[in-house]
Amino acid sequence: AQERTSAERASALENLSTSRGSNTRAPPPRGPKSTSMPATLIHIGAALAQVALGEHKSIRSVADAVLCAPNIPHALAVSSSALRLLLQRRTEEARVLLSVDILHVSPVDGDAAL
Repeated sequence: AQERTSAERASALENLSTSRGSNTRAPPPRGPKSTSMPATLIHIGAALAQVALGEHKSIRSVADAVLCAPNIPHALAVSSSALRLLLQRRTEEARVLLSVDILHVSPVDGDAAL
């Protein structure tokens, strides 16, 4: 077996990541960068509430809110935890986590959107 030099391996990895990235790169988030996590969590809660009601397009709003958050890992953790709770039908816990007044999962459209 012929060994590659570290420069050849680095070049191959760079070419691989560049070619993959061009096909899978998501569009940039819509909207300005959020200034606070409470504001971000309000947007995430509202968008996930719409998804639970069956609004498929609102999932893009969740992604935008996460990508525009001042602390992206925190926003991602909250949104993924809330989504998991909704999928487990633990709507009361998801409602408290997202700080929304009303959270309802539509039996047909909401399940499909989630």
